[in-house]
Amino acid sequence: MTEAARSHLFCMKPESIEEQDSRSELTRLRLTYSTRIIFSLFSALAMYTYGTRFLFLGACLHLVFGFFWMYHIETGETPIRSGRFRLFRVFLDLSHITLFIYATGGDQSFFPMGYSIVVVLSSLDREKNTGRFAVAVSIFFYTCLMILDATGVLPSINIFRSVPHVFSPVGAILTTFVVGTNSIVLHIVVSRMYGILLRSREELRIARDALWGEMRLAQKIQTVLLPADPTLDGYELLGYCRAATEVGGDFYDVIEFRDSRWVVIGDVSGHGVISGLVMMMVQSSVRSVIADHPDATPAQLLASVNRALFDNMKRLNADRYVTITAFSINPQGVVSFSGNHQDILIYRAATSEVETLETPGRWLGIFPEIEDELTLSQFTLQKDDTVLLFSDGLTESRNMIGEYFGQMQLSEILRRSGGLPLKEILDGIIHDAQDYAIEDDVTMLLVRRK
Repeated sequence: MTEAARSHLFCMKPESIEEQDSRSELTRLRLTYSTRIIFSLFSALAMYTYGTRFLFLGACLHLVFGFFWMYHIETGETPIRSGRFRLFRVFLDLSHITLFIYATGGDQSFFPMGYSIVVVLSSLDREKNTGRFAVAVSIFFYTCLMILDATGVLPSINIFRSVPHVFSPVGAILTTFVVGTNSIVLHIVVSRMYGILLRSREELRIARDALWGEMRLAQKIQTVLLPADPTLDGYELLGYCRAATEVGGDFYDVIEFRDSRWVVIGDVSGHGVISGLVMMMVQSSVRSVIADHPDATPAQLLASVNRALFDNMKRLNADRYVTITAFSINPQGVVSFSGNHQDILIYRAATSEVETLETPGRWLGIFPEIEDELTLSQFTLQKDDTVLLFSDGLTESRNMIGEYFGQMQLSEILRRSGGLPLKEILDGIIHDAQDYAIEDDVTMLLVRRK
């Protein structure tokens, strides 16, 4: 298998654990800072409309920092995630919210009622110190606001009313007490709930990592079982395998044992872990039977494999079957084959035409004995004749208007390019399949007699 072909092997992997965590964190940060920008924009418009220049500048400053942080998020820079930036962000948020409360009527507006909630939501973070800092700063800011307003240091204003509200000392103390108490209680409750959520998420991540680790192991085992650089004396070979999920059910194998030469291609129904497991059982059984009976015919080989597979599938309670064709090849180009799989496409170099051979027989894994239903067929390869073996994942793929890729198109590609090097034939098939949605495993094996 060439590097170009191997680069496609199991290429439909899900995104890595690190990528999933990073994407989740990025989504959370985008939502947080988008909300901050919208609030700042609304605040700036309100201050500008009602002529409060000082507060308008404060809102604009907060808006600028919101865009600054969003820029850092999108560019992937990380300073905003450091401890100091977290505390600075909380400090800036709370100072802006406090000034907004002051400008909208203080304890008589609806903003103080939601102040505690805003503070707690702003303080949600993996670091507990961030939340504690937010609560402490919010109580400090609100207390200062009430004291300065009640003592007359700050003029009482209300941008939403023509008559500004005048704070009373008693009202200032009560609202400060209410806001402070609410902030502390809400922070304790919400931070604990948030902690439970984070722990649950961490437990889920650990379980997911363990499962994905097992999937990677199964994937690695399956990759190793496929011949990396298939060779047969007197023949040139090139294989391709692409799994629809983490572990596929398609396979091919090339075996040279003593004086026997074998090529096997198969497809386990469905795809995923169970199909991958069945595939590995079939492949190991094939090699075991060939090692014990190197002179067996393809029909005898598949009958023996079916017996072992049928028993194992009963134990697994796996509702699967296997389409498979086994080829026995001799140095003179005579090929004997048996087993029901996809049709065999043969490019005849002498005529530049493609011959199609059917593969009659019985699928594996359904009945315990199938030897009487397996026929033995033959064909002969001349010099530069090329055989294309494939699974149905490619031919049953569809394009945007619902048309199948189909065997006829595959045969036509082979007819046009059958005289080219095997890599160019394979690349041409892959290129023509780019506009088709492939939802099943795809396997191809090219065999050319030298």
